[in-house]
Amino acid sequence: MFKILKPIKTILLIIVFMFLAVVASVSFGNNESSKIKLEENYFWQMSKNTISFFLLGADSFSKLELDNKFVTGLILKSLIYYKGKNDSENAIVNLIKVLELEPKNKYIHNNLGFIYHELKNYEVSMNYYRTAIELDPNFLGAIKNYSISKWKQKIIDEAKIYLQKSLDIDPYYFLSTTTLGVIEYEFDNDDKAKQLFNQILEVDPYYTFANRYLGDLFLYQEYYDEALKCYLKVAEYDIFNEETYISLGKCYYHLKMYELAVNNFQKALDINPNLDEVITFYDNARSDLLTNNYK
Repeated sequence: MFKILKPIKTILLIIVFMFLAVVASVSFGNNESSKIKLEENYFWQMSKNTISFFLLGADSFSKLELDNKFVTGLILKSLIYYKGKNDSENAIVNLIKVLELEPKNKYIHNNLGFIYHELKNYEVSMNYYRTAIELDPNFLGAIKNYSISKWKQKIIDEAKIYLQKSLDIDPYYFLSTTTLGVIEYEFDNDDKAKQLFNQILEVDPYYTFANRYLGDLFLYQEYYDEALKCYLKVAEYDIFNEETYISLGKCYYHLKMYELAVNNFQKALDINPNLDEVITFYDNARSDLLTNNYK
Protein backbone atom coordinates (compact mmCIF):
# COMPACT_ATOMS: atom_id res chain seq x y z
CA MET A 1 0.00 0.00 0.00
CA PHE A 2 2.84 2.42 0.90
CA LYS A 3 4.49 1.78 -2.47
CA ILE A 4 1.27 2.78 -4.18
CA LEU A 5 0.91 5.99 -2.13
CA LYS A 6 4.39 7.27 -3.01
CA PRO A 7 3.69 7.62 -6.76
CA ILE A 8 0.26 9.09 -5.96
CA LYS A 9 1.96 11.73 -3.80
CA THR A 10 4.39 12.49 -6.65
CA ILE A 11 1.56 12.77 -9.16
CA LEU A 12 -0.35 15.16 -6.90
CA LEU A 13 2.68 17.38 -6.53
CA ILE A 14 3.19 17.42 -10.30
CA ILE A 15 -0.45 18.39 -10.78
CA VAL A 16 0.04 21.26 -8.37
CA PHE A 17 2.89 22.63 -10.47
CA MET A 18 0.44 22.89 -13.37
CA PHE A 19 -1.60 25.45 -11.43
CA LEU A 20 1.24 27.92 -10.99
CA ALA A 21 0.38 30.23 -13.93
CA VAL A 22 -0.34 33.75 -12.73
CA VAL A 23 -1.51 36.71 -14.84
CA ALA A 24 0.72 39.78 -14.52
CA SER A 25 0.06 43.20 -16.04
CA VAL A 26 2.96 45.09 -17.67
CA SER A 27 3.61 48.31 -19.51
CA PHE A 28 5.99 49.52 -22.20
CA GLY A 29 6.39 52.73 -20.23
CA ASN A 30 9.45 53.70 -18.22
CA ASN A 31 7.72 56.00 -15.73
CA GLU A 32 7.23 55.63 -11.97
CA SER A 33 4.63 52.91 -12.52
CA SER A 34 7.38 50.82 -14.12
CA LYS A 35 9.42 51.18 -10.96
CA ILE A 36 6.49 50.08 -8.83
CA LYS A 37 6.22 47.13 -11.21
CA LEU A 38 9.56 45.76 -10.03
CA GLU A 39 8.23 45.45 -6.49
CA GLU A 40 4.98 43.91 -7.76
CA ASN A 41 6.95 41.51 -9.92
CA TYR A 42 9.03 40.52 -6.90
CA PHE A 43 5.94 39.54 -4.92
CA TRP A 44 4.48 37.78 -7.96
CA GLN A 45 7.66 35.70 -8.38
CA MET A 46 7.73 34.93 -4.66
CA SER A 47 4.11 33.83 -4.90
CA LYS A 48 4.89 31.55 -7.82
CA ASN A 49 7.58 29.96 -5.67
CA THR A 50 5.26 29.35 -2.75
CA ILE A 51 5.55 25.72 -3.80
CA SER A 52 9.05 25.66 -2.28
CA PHE A 53 7.70 26.49 1.18
CA PHE A 54 5.05 23.80 0.90
CA LEU A 55 7.61 21.31 -0.32
CA LEU A 56 9.58 22.04 2.83
CA GLY A 57 6.46 20.93 4.63
CA ALA A 58 6.35 17.82 2.48
CA ASP A 59 10.03 17.21 3.15
CA SER A 60 9.25 17.12 6.86
CA PHE A 61 7.46 13.81 6.20
CA SER A 62 10.85 12.20 6.65
CA LYS A 63 12.47 14.77 8.93
CA LEU A 64 9.77 14.71 11.61
CA GLU A 65 7.12 12.23 12.66
CA LEU A 66 5.14 12.80 9.46
CA ASP A 67 5.09 9.30 8.08
CA ASN A 68 1.44 9.42 9.05
CA LYS A 69 -0.47 9.11 5.76
CA PHE A 70 -3.34 11.19 7.15
CA VAL A 71 -1.00 14.12 7.82
CA THR A 72 0.54 13.71 4.36
CA GLY A 73 -2.92 13.93 2.85
CA LEU A 74 -3.79 17.06 4.82
CA ILE A 75 -0.68 18.88 3.62
CA LEU A 76 -1.34 17.88 0.01
CA LYS A 77 -4.98 18.95 0.33
CA SER A 78 -3.94 22.35 1.69
CA LEU A 79 -1.50 22.78 -1.19
CA ILE A 80 -4.12 21.92 -3.79
CA TYR A 81 -6.71 24.17 -2.17
CA TYR A 82 -4.26 27.07 -2.04
CA LYS A 83 -2.57 26.90 -5.44
CA GLY A 84 -5.08 24.81 -7.37
CA LYS A 85 -8.40 26.23 -6.23
CA ASN A 86 -7.33 29.62 -4.89
CA ASP A 87 -9.11 28.62 -1.69
CA SER A 88 -7.04 30.01 1.18
CA GLU A 89 -9.70 29.27 3.78
CA ASN A 90 -9.67 25.52 3.23
CA ALA A 91 -5.89 25.51 2.87
CA ILE A 92 -5.64 27.12 6.33
CA VAL A 93 -8.18 24.66 7.79
CA ASN A 94 -6.12 21.68 6.62
CA LEU A 95 -2.80 23.12 7.79
CA ILE A 96 -4.24 23.87 11.23
CA LYS A 97 -5.35 20.24 11.41
CA VAL A 98 -1.73 19.29 10.79
CA LEU A 99 -0.61 21.55 13.64
CA GLU A 100 -3.07 19.84 15.97
CA LEU A 101 -1.15 16.62 15.25
CA GLU A 102 2.32 18.19 14.93
CA PRO A 103 2.30 21.49 16.90
CA LYS A 104 6.08 21.86 16.59
CA ASN A 105 6.18 21.54 12.81
CA LYS A 106 8.07 24.70 11.87
CA TYR A 107 7.35 24.22 8.16
CA ILE A 108 3.59 24.32 8.65
CA HIS A 109 3.84 27.46 10.80
CA ASN A 110 5.86 29.01 7.98
CA ASN A 111 3.29 27.96 5.36
CA LEU A 112 0.42 29.38 7.38
CA GLY A 113 2.38 32.60 7.76
CA PHE A 114 2.81 32.79 4.01
CA ILE A 115 -0.90 32.29 3.32
CA TYR A 116 -1.91 34.95 5.84
CA HIS A 117 0.71 37.25 4.30
CA GLU A 118 -0.91 36.74 0.89
CA LEU A 119 -4.24 37.62 2.51
CA LYS A 120 -2.59 40.82 3.80
CA ASN A 121 -3.23 39.76 7.39
CA TYR A 122 0.29 40.63 8.42
CA GLU A 123 -0.14 40.45 12.19
CA VAL A 124 -1.34 36.84 12.07
CA SER A 125 1.27 36.10 9.42
CA MET A 126 4.09 37.35 11.64
CA ASN A 127 2.79 35.39 14.62
CA TYR A 128 3.19 32.15 12.66
CA TYR A 129 6.61 33.19 11.38
CA ARG A 130 7.73 34.06 14.92
CA THR A 131 6.66 30.62 16.13
CA ALA A 132 8.58 28.97 13.28
CA ILE A 133 11.67 30.99 14.21
CA GLU A 134 11.27 30.14 17.91
CA LEU A 135 11.17 26.45 16.94
CA ASP A 136 14.30 26.91 14.82
CA PRO A 137 16.22 30.20 15.22
CA ASN A 138 18.18 29.36 12.05
CA PHE A 139 15.11 28.77 9.87
CA LEU A 140 16.15 31.03 7.00
CA GLY A 141 12.88 30.86 5.09
CA ALA A 142 10.83 31.97 8.08
CA ILE A 143 13.27 34.76 8.95
CA LYS A 144 13.16 36.06 5.39
CA ASN A 145 9.36 35.79 5.24
CA TYR A 146 9.02 37.59 8.57
CA SER A 147 11.12 40.44 7.21
CA ILE A 148 8.90 40.68 4.12
CA SER A 149 5.80 41.05 6.30
CA LYS A 150 7.65 43.86 8.11
CA TRP A 151 8.50 45.42 4.75
CA LYS A 152 4.88 45.33 3.57
CA GLN A 153 3.91 47.22 6.72
CA LYS A 154 6.60 49.80 5.91
CA ILE A 155 8.66 48.81 8.96
CA ILE A 156 11.73 48.99 6.78
CA ASP A 157 14.54 49.18 9.34
CA GLU A 158 13.32 46.04 11.14
CA ALA A 159 12.83 44.27 7.82
CA LYS A 160 16.46 44.96 6.93
CA ILE A 161 17.64 43.78 10.36
CA TYR A 162 15.97 40.40 9.91
CA LEU A 163 17.22 40.04 6.35
CA GLN A 164 20.73 40.76 7.57
CA LYS A 165 20.21 38.25 10.38
CA SER A 166 19.46 35.55 7.81
CA LEU A 167 22.59 36.51 5.87
CA ASP A 168 24.66 36.36 9.06
CA ILE A 169 23.52 32.75 9.35
CA ASP A 170 24.15 32.02 5.67
CA PRO A 171 25.84 34.69 3.50
CA TYR A 172 24.82 32.72 0.40
CA TYR A 173 21.10 32.79 1.15
CA PHE A 174 20.43 34.80 -1.98
CA LEU A 175 16.68 35.17 -1.48
CA SER A 176 17.46 37.56 1.37
CA THR A 177 20.07 39.45 -0.66
CA THR A 178 17.57 39.75 -3.51
CA THR A 179 14.89 41.05 -1.14
CA LEU A 180 17.30 43.66 0.22
CA GLY A 181 18.05 44.72 -3.35
CA VAL A 182 14.36 45.17 -4.18
CA ILE A 183 13.83 47.20 -0.99
CA GLU A 184 16.76 49.48 -1.86
CA TYR A 185 15.38 49.94 -5.37
CA GLU A 186 11.93 50.74 -4.03
CA PHE A 187 13.44 53.60 -2.03
CA ASP A 188 15.45 54.95 -5.00
CA ASN A 189 18.79 53.55 -3.86
CA ASP A 190 19.47 52.26 -7.37
CA ASP A 191 23.25 51.97 -6.98
CA LYS A 192 22.89 49.97 -3.75
CA ALA A 193 20.32 47.72 -5.41
CA LYS A 194 22.68 47.07 -8.34
CA GLN A 195 25.50 46.33 -5.92
CA LEU A 196 23.41 43.71 -4.12
CA PHE A 197 22.20 42.04 -7.33
CA ASN A 198 25.74 42.01 -8.76
CA GLN A 199 27.05 40.62 -5.48
CA ILE A 200 24.86 37.57 -6.10
CA LEU A 201 25.78 37.31 -9.78
CA GLU A 202 29.49 37.31 -9.01
CA VAL A 203 28.90 34.01 -7.21
CA ASP A 204 26.14 32.64 -9.46
CA PRO A 205 25.94 34.44 -12.85
CA TYR A 206 22.68 32.66 -13.69
CA TYR A 207 20.79 33.23 -10.45
CA THR A 208 17.30 33.84 -11.80
CA PHE A 209 15.92 36.37 -9.31
CA ALA A 210 19.03 38.60 -9.36
CA ASN A 211 19.12 38.63 -13.16
CA ARG A 212 15.40 39.32 -13.38
CA TYR A 213 15.37 42.28 -11.00
CA LEU A 214 18.62 43.72 -12.27
CA GLY A 215 17.07 43.47 -15.74
CA ASP A 216 13.97 45.28 -14.47
CA LEU A 217 16.18 48.00 -13.01
CA PHE A 218 18.08 48.43 -16.30
CA LEU A 219 14.80 48.44 -18.24
CA TYR A 220 13.43 51.19 -16.00
CA GLN A 221 16.62 53.18 -16.58
CA GLU A 222 16.31 52.57 -20.35
CA TYR A 223 19.57 50.60 -20.56
CA TYR A 224 17.98 48.12 -22.92
CA ASP A 225 21.16 46.26 -23.96
CA GLU A 226 22.07 45.61 -20.34
CA ALA A 227 18.53 44.58 -19.48
CA LEU A 228 18.50 42.19 -22.42
CA LYS A 229 21.65 40.43 -21.19
CA CYS A 230 19.99 39.78 -17.83
CA TYR A 231 16.70 38.54 -19.28
CA LEU A 232 18.45 36.22 -21.74
CA LYS A 233 20.13 34.48 -18.80
CA VAL A 234 16.75 34.12 -17.09
CA ALA A 235 15.24 32.67 -20.28
CA GLU A 236 17.79 29.85 -20.32
CA TYR A 237 16.24 28.37 -17.19
CA ASP A 238 12.82 29.98 -16.67
CA ILE A 239 11.27 28.84 -19.95
CA PHE A 240 7.67 28.53 -18.74
CA ASN A 241 7.37 32.03 -17.29
CA GLU A 242 5.49 34.44 -19.56
CA GLU A 243 6.98 37.41 -17.69
CA THR A 244 10.42 36.48 -19.04
CA TYR A 245 9.25 36.67 -22.64
CA ILE A 246 7.33 39.89 -22.03
CA SER A 247 10.51 41.50 -20.68
CA LEU A 248 12.55 40.22 -23.62
CA GLY A 249 9.90 41.49 -26.02
CA LYS A 250 9.98 44.95 -24.46
CA CYS A 251 13.78 45.12 -24.74
CA TYR A 252 13.78 44.01 -28.35
CA TYR A 253 11.00 46.47 -29.14
CA HIS A 254 12.92 49.43 -27.71
CA LEU A 255 16.02 48.26 -29.60
CA LYS A 256 13.89 48.26 -32.79
CA MET A 257 14.43 44.52 -33.24
CA TYR A 258 10.77 44.07 -34.06
CA GLU A 259 10.85 40.50 -35.31
CA LEU A 260 12.42 39.29 -32.08
CA ALA A 261 9.95 41.41 -30.11
CA VAL A 262 7.04 39.76 -31.95
CA ASN A 263 8.49 36.29 -31.37
CA ASN A 264 8.86 36.83 -27.63
CA PHE A 265 5.44 38.39 -27.17
CA GLN A 266 4.05 35.38 -29.03
CA LYS A 267 5.85 33.02 -26.63
CA ALA A 268 4.28 34.86 -23.69
CA LEU A 269 0.83 34.52 -25.27
CA ASP A 270 1.44 30.83 -25.97
CA ILE A 271 1.91 30.37 -22.22
CA ASN A 272 -0.98 32.63 -21.23
CA PRO A 273 -3.35 33.72 -24.04
CA ASN A 274 -5.32 36.01 -21.70
CA LEU A 275 -2.74 38.77 -21.37
CA ASP A 276 -4.64 41.61 -23.01
CA GLU A 277 -1.82 44.14 -22.72
CA VAL A 278 0.62 41.70 -24.30
CA ILE A 279 -1.78 41.25 -27.21
CA THR A 280 -1.53 45.01 -27.68
CA PHE A 281 2.28 44.84 -27.45
CA TYR A 282 2.29 42.02 -29.99
CA ASP A 283 0.08 43.97 -32.42
CA ASN A 284 2.20 47.12 -32.08
CA ALA A 285 5.45 45.24 -32.61
CA ARG A 286 4.02 43.36 -35.57
CA SER A 287 2.77 46.61 -37.09
CA ASP A 288 6.19 48.23 -36.68
CA LEU A 289 7.83 45.15 -38.16
CA LEU A 290 5.64 45.31 -41.26
CA THR A 291 6.21 49.06 -41.58
CA ASN A 292 9.96 48.59 -41.23
CA ASN A 293 9.97 45.85 -43.88
CA TYR A 294 8.27 48.13 -46.38
CA LYS A 295 10.73 50.99 -45.95
